[in-house]
This record gives sequence, structure tokens and C-alpha cells, in this order.
Amino acid sequence: MTEHVKVNGANVVIEGPDETFLLELGSYGRWMLPGGGVERAELPVHAGMDETLEETGLIVAQEDLQLIALLVQKVVRGGQTIPISGIVALYRCDKYDGKLPTEPNDEVVEWKFVTFERALELYQQGKLLRGYMRMLVIYDNIRRGLLKPVYEAILADQVPVRPQLFI
Repeated sequence: MTEHVKVNGANVVIEGPDETFLLELGSYGRWMLPGGGVERAELPVHAGMDETLEETGLIVAQEDLQLIALLVQKVVRGGQTIPISGIVALYRCDKYDGKLPTEPNDEVVEWKFVTFERALELYQQGKLLRGYMRMLVIYDNIRRGLLKPVYEAILADQVPVRPQLFI
């Protein structure tokens, strides 16, 4: 029996000045990358563009989005791995138009360009979910030339952050 798995999520690392990237504070109190679900018959790149616009007000063009990783989502509960629930496409973008909102909306209450080190602090404080931190570790490793795009991984795998720190 062949199992079909589709790309059901897309996230975008929007690069800012001085090796920073955009994080958004969700209305539920945690920081995250722009992105969301991929609708039926929608391409992941279009979902990345649409979610970025909806959540940040920034316009990213398809040709400016670079696919850098495909991450398999697996759920582990009680030591057992539940079958694959889908794949997340991770993109990076260094060109965009528009300005970040000044007022919160239903999904996002704040936007900030942060360094990798600041994102790691947010993760260690429990303010950035592990899945997003793993995406940022992969992004940082690709940016520094330690991994090549398109990187494929299981989102639950441990990923080396810097010499001996694993997320």
C-alpha cells in the first residue's frame, strides 16, 4: 500500500538587516515564523506568500522565495511514533514590499526582526516553540553553508545548533 503525504504547511524566514529575520508574536503568546496551512489544490509557495501577506502585511514575490527545506512532521506520544502527518515547506526571502503593521490583528500582536541568538533565548524561555526553533536552526545552518538547500529532515529529529547544543 502506498501512502500519499502532501505538503500541508509553509513557513517563510524573512531576512532583515544585519543577519536578522522576522518573528511574529501570536495572539496565544508564543513567537513564530510567518506561515500556515496549505489549502487543497494550493501550491506551498502560494501558501507562503498568502500567509506572509495576511500575517505581516509584507508582499513577497514567488520568484523571491527560495525553498530551503522540506520537513517531515511526525508526532511522538508516549514513546510511540504516530505516522507522518504531513510535510512543511520552509522558504527564505530577502526581498519584500510593504511595511509591518503597527496594530495587532486576530492572529498576531507584535512583529520583530531578531538575531539567531535572540531566537534561541526566546526558545530557552519557552516563548518560541521547538518546531519553529528547529526550522531556524536549519535556516541558520544553510545560511552559514553547513547544510545545503533543499535540506530534508524529520521535524522531530535533534538538530545541532552550534557546536554541542541540540534542539
